[in-house]
Amino acid sequence: MDPNPEDAVRLDTYHPLAAVSKRNAESSPFLRLNAELRIMIYEFAVAINEDVTVHQVTEHSNKFVWGRSRWEDTWYPFVEVNEEQQPLTVVSLSRACRQIYKDLERWPVFYRVNTFKFPQLKTLTSFLAAITPQRRGFIRFIELSFTGEPILCPNADWLIKWRGSKKRLGHSLALLSQCKNLRKLSMTLGSYEYYRWYIGDYLALAMKPHDAPTPWNLPFISPEMILPGGDVLVLGESDPISAPLSLKIQQLPATTQQKIVQINTAMFARQSARQPGREPGQKYEWPQWFKAMDSTHLVTQAIVAQRLDFSGENRLARDPLQNVGPVSSRTRRNHSTFNSSLGILQREIPKYTPDGNLTWNFTGRILGIRWNDVFDPEFEVEWVLPTRVPATSWEPLRAIWINEVTDRMIRGFYVSVFHRKTPPSKLVEQMRNTPSPNLVFKHIGESFQDGISEAMSIGVGRRRKFTKEEITDIWISLNARWESHVAKLEKKVEAAEEKAAKKAKKEAQKASKGKRKAVKD
Repeated sequence: MDPNPEDAVRLDTYHPLAAVSKRNAESSPFLRLNAELRIMIYEFAVAINEDVTVHQVTEHSNKFVWGRSRWEDTWYPFVEVNEEQQPLTVVSLSRACRQIYKDLERWPVFYRVNTFKFPQLKTLTSFLAAITPQRRGFIRFIELSFTGEPILCPNADWLIKWRGSKKRLGHSLALLSQCKNLRKLSMTLGSYEYYRWYIGDYLALAMKPHDAPTPWNLPFISPEMILPGGDVLVLGESDPISAPLSLKIQQLPATTQQKIVQINTAMFARQSARQPGREPGQKYEWPQWFKAMDSTHLVTQAIVAQRLDFSGENRLARDPLQNVGPVSSRTRRNHSTFNSSLGILQREIPKYTPDGNLTWNFTGRILGIRWNDVFDPEFEVEWVLPTRVPATSWEPLRAIWINEVTDRMIRGFYVSVFHRKTPPSKLVEQMRNTPSPNLVFKHIGESFQDGISEAMSIGVGRRRKFTKEEITDIWISLNARWESHVAKLEKKVEAAEEKAAKKAKKEAQKASKGKRKAVKD
């Protein structure tokens, strides 16, 4: 990502102030400097003397603010309090002129020279999904300060089941795999009041083989413990532990002392075993299993799971096929409409990605299933954003991201049909016109089954893992129930028709008898 001085920043010749931008580029002493010098100056200008503590404005928002935070209350729960915030220099600087804006867009050095601190893993994952891939690639230093996360204690099964976080860990690692320049991710394990509950899990992780696919084997991971008195012990930094820190550890129970020493020794051995000939400051080579996580499938799955209003991959320029990162405010306005009910400019997000995948968020239920003109399944979905017009639409199966959530949505539609309070004659007609579960599942094919199986194997949550065979059995059972329900309705309709025919015949006989009697009289 080093700058190429011969690759000059192209100015937008269609901009109303293009002449001013050109004049600035030709006459400004600063802008006439070569790219390397300008970037060095930018790095000094945008660097902050403290950690950038990142806060998401609201859940699912792609907007983040920065500031200090402090923890109130005891070890759990934590209450985050934002203090008064100052605007970032990089924001003010990018508004100075268009060429500086283009420079900082092309070389986002703000992400390279600062340390980003996150209160929890979810915020980190959402932040990485919200920024562009280029900005992810510039990040070097991250701090994760919240301790109740499976990345720190993935062996704590009760914690994983309680928080349903194992899938989120996979999403975080997929996005972290795109941070190609990441040098250090500090994980604060908290104070004794907290890590005493997980010290056994930490020891088990530290003793795992050095080639095991676990976050603790990543070369940039740096676990830290807060000792009595506020001193910080960086696990694996030195062995034995320095004398001042050893005195602090001695204030803890003997069992905890022993485990901390064992963890530190194991982590030091792990650090020493990594590329012995590596020069100081040189980047460690990442393990192959972690490199493999930088795949389009896993990264897209991680981004979609965040359900952001506007992800980094969707920050599109005028050409929707070009993913170039942030665009100018003028371009944003061209892709925005004013929402009078909310009083804000609302950015128009493309409905589909260049690959034809659906980007708009829809509610957690499928309203209908039908065949389209080429006999492919279509699903009627309801959009989350209330201003979408129309509020629902029919979307082809190939456009919908398939995971365990959408799998349950599709099956949930079929189950909801069973509980419809509709006359049997109308309901059986609706069910006959709806593709059966068996046909939909067959149409989905092996790729759909593999996708569900993979997604379910990542996310445990409150549910156990499902194999492909178990998923197939679930659909077979659902189809059997569907056919049984159709058969019951058909019998009801047939019985109702027979009853109606008998009633009509009886009424006709009665009418005929009354007519003959009237003629006789």
